[in-house]
Amino acid sequence: MSDELDDLFQDSSNGQDAPLTGASARWKVMIVDDEPGVHEVTLMILKSFTIENRGLEFISAYTGREAIHEITKHPDTALIFLDVVMENDHAGLDVVKYIRETLKNRFVRIVLRTGQPGLAPEESIIVNYDINDYKEKNELQRQKLITSTVAAIRSYRDIMTIDGNLRALEKLIESSKSLFDVKLIDSFFSEVLVQLNSILTLDTNTAGDAYSLILTDNKIDNLTVISGAGVYEQAKGKRVAELVSTDTLAMLKRAFEAASAPTTAKKTDINADSNDSLLTVAPPLITCLKTGDEVSNMLLIENRNAISQWDRKMIDIFCTHASMYFSSVREHKLEQSLKLSRDIQMNMLPTNFSCVKDRYGIDLFAFLQPAREVGGDLYDFFPMDDTHLCFAIGDVSDKGVHAALIMSAAKTTLRAFATLYTSPDEILGALNKELCAQNSGMFVTFFLAIIDVCTGEVTFSNAGHNPPYLLYASDKPKEMKINADIPLGIVDDFTFTKNTISLKKGDGIFIYTDGITDAIDANQQPFDAPALERLLSNGGNDSANHLVGRIVDALQTFIGDAPQFDDITMLVLKYGGESPLKKAW
Repeated sequence: MSDELDDLFQDSSNGQDAPLTGASARWKVMIVDDEPGVHEVTLMILKSFTIENRGLEFISAYTGREAIHEITKHPDTALIFLDVVMENDHAGLDVVKYIRETLKNRFVRIVLRTGQPGLAPEESIIVNYDINDYKEKNELQRQKLITSTVAAIRSYRDIMTIDGNLRALEKLIESSKSLFDVKLIDSFFSEVLVQLNSILTLDTNTAGDAYSLILTDNKIDNLTVISGAGVYEQAKGKRVAELVSTDTLAMLKRAFEAASAPTTAKKTDINADSNDSLLTVAPPLITCLKTGDEVSNMLLIENRNAISQWDRKMIDIFCTHASMYFSSVREHKLEQSLKLSRDIQMNMLPTNFSCVKDRYGIDLFAFLQPAREVGGDLYDFFPMDDTHLCFAIGDVSDKGVHAALIMSAAKTTLRAFATLYTSPDEILGALNKELCAQNSGMFVTFFLAIIDVCTGEVTFSNAGHNPPYLLYASDKPKEMKINADIPLGIVDDFTFTKNTISLKKGDGIFIYTDGITDAIDANQQPFDAPALERLLSNGGNDSANHLVGRIVDALQTFIGDAPQFDDITMLVLKYGGESPLKKAW
């Protein structure tokens, strides 16, 4: 095989795990054609290929009716090579319509093949039927067939990975609510393992007993099992030293010491070195649950296979929430739980403002202050690539713990979709569908923008959020006249508008939530937009940090002793005119 074809099978997943696990898993490829010779040639070319260490499993059908039967029986098919003309001129299109509309299968990649170019479907049909590629049979020679197969399966892999991640996020919110409802200590510990196991085994190819878990107390010199799952299901009350190896005990001690160190602000994980010659199975993961600075519990997770990076992230988020809720259960004080939740929420916000300036030449600063211990506002910024920076702000229609969970999920989901799409309207569209699917009863206003740091061009989309202000180096600020569109979480198939503006050196953008203009003083008088515009007018030469600081000071003086009415969030970005690109993010 040529070097070019060899390159197609190099791992380009950047550490992402395939959507299916296990050494025996194969990509299912369906061949639908009424000519036996087409089946034979396709099998001859592809049967020995592996893609990302997984072989191909072939399913054959010779009519549209057979194809419908097989895809119904094998919904996890990754790719279908589908003939257009079989028992009739539109048999292939009928199969596509059944897959997409009746089976609601949006995952399988469909490549139409025809030996009759004159009967090629109209472009509108290809788009409306969600057909992924269209080839004439004489085009699919060896190299083109392999290229088409690899591209389609990698696309399927990426879609399934994102779908699995989103389902895990939905389960995370559901599981966190379950923990919050538990009031008894013993029930709480059992619920932690039940809910965590349900998140880790969402994949239909992961066996329910793949994971074994131990939740212990914090008596590091004599750890005792509080609750167990998998092979440790009957281990409650036993000493951990009787159940695990001396190497695992040493790992537990190291994790406890690291998490107990005064400088450790967050929960600490330890994963055994996979190169350790003493290990004969996949290394365990050890996580410390903390209440404030105190380690409250140790969690040991074993898996028959390696624990994926995504699972580690989900474990981290879940255990952070579990730590927060355990404090509430143990102390029976909701206030303490909300304080921990606030710390968690604030720690999720990016604060590497200096890195943005060093890498992109962009002066950026942001601020968030919840009205309650936790809130439903969000800001975020992150690199799309070496020349594009994404920044966003959002506001959930409610406040409190549930709103904070929705916003945490939205933040994580936003970054996931930003790896698939490069346009703000497409990212918002995907995020909107996910929030609609969660059916939380809340909507989210959202402003999302991407700046080209080399040209100053900013593309943006707005989902019902209040318009930002354009800041000029030599003129008064102006409120942007843009399409508001509708908030996220209301209509799942809404198409958002994309707009473009250009910034010159020294120009900037001020985005904010309505907690600023809705702020009221002790006499119930609003802070309002004119007051904000006066502050922005006087800050033309201010750095982003100083401008945010002046607005915060003015708000605090205005509000005085009155209670804060709503979450207050703002982000200032000023374009520097050039991108140093000196440091990695």
